[in-house]
Amino acid sequence: MSSQEAFDSLADLYDVLTDWDRRLPREVGFLAEILQKAEIKTVLDAACGTGAHLVALEEAGFDVAGADISPRMVERSRLRLGEGATLAVTGFSDLPDHLPPRDAVLVLGNSLPVAGSEEAVREGLRGLANSVSPGGLLILHFMNFAALQGQGGGLRPMREVREGPRRHIFLKLFEVESGKVVLHVIALSWMRDEVSQQHFRSELWPIEWPWLKAELEALGLTVERTTGGFDRTPFDVETSGDLLVIARK
Repeated sequence: MSSQEAFDSLADLYDVLTDWDRRLPREVGFLAEILQKAEIKTVLDAACGTGAHLVALEEAGFDVAGADISPRMVERSRLRLGEGATLAVTGFSDLPDHLPPRDAVLVLGNSLPVAGSEEAVREGLRGLANSVSPGGLLILHFMNFAALQGQGGGLRPMREVREGPRRHIFLKLFEVESGKVVLHVIALSWMRDEVSQQHFRSELWPIEWPWLKAELEALGLTVERTTGGFDRTPFDVETSGDLLVIARK
């Protein structure tokens, strides 16, 4: 299953799977602070999913645009933002062919590693860098693969959600396999006697910090800050759960 197919199949459950009430205040609060200090006006979320970050950033006063490789995710974003929203169905490497450069480009979650290979991630970074206006920011966020691989992968805490009379249980498993990390999402949904089960699988290329830093510098970007995620803690390659990078063009 390709990345597009995987995220198309996940689109209907994505907002149920994701704990936006917990994530958005922390993540958008951090992003808005960084963007406002840098006097950023226009923002592109290059893996916008269903548009939750776009709506929150627009409410914070930014001129937003979104892109995603999944047509169904972009449809969901358009429902959230309205027909006049600036949205495109495209991967990272082709971004400059679909949307003009922006003051800041964001890639949040594990969207960049989903490219699946070193060359695909490299091409994606090139497209992302070319989508940043001169003097603008590229903000990348994904899990700290060095720590994950050191742990041998693992199962994330189960998430249970009630959606009216329907209930959902989501399990997320990261499997370390031959130099790659495979993400498995298992969704179990039921209402009365109706039960359904879905399994989503996506290969992630484990981006590590020394490699990423060298690639960004080769593209003419300067790393200004790294953290261990949106909690603002310093990045530690052995212990941080995530890596968040802010680079200036």
